[in-house]
Amino acid sequence: MTTKTFETDVEMEHALKLILSGKKNSEELRRAREKGDKFRHEMRAKYGPRSIAVELIREIRDGE
Repeated sequence: MTTKTFETDVEMEHALKLILSGKKNSEELRRAREKGDKFRHEMRAKYGPRSIAVELIREIRDGE
């Protein structure tokens, strides 16, 4: 796993804590949504409009 993935995980956890505390309109949440949208577009451009979830789950489960 790369450092960027770890940083993203930490950012998403922080965003979830903000949402759960009722701070849904914060600047941090806006940035998190923008990063998520950018990541989603990159994955669609790279892999196309197919579902890659099953493949990713198998990779994690099988330790590949």
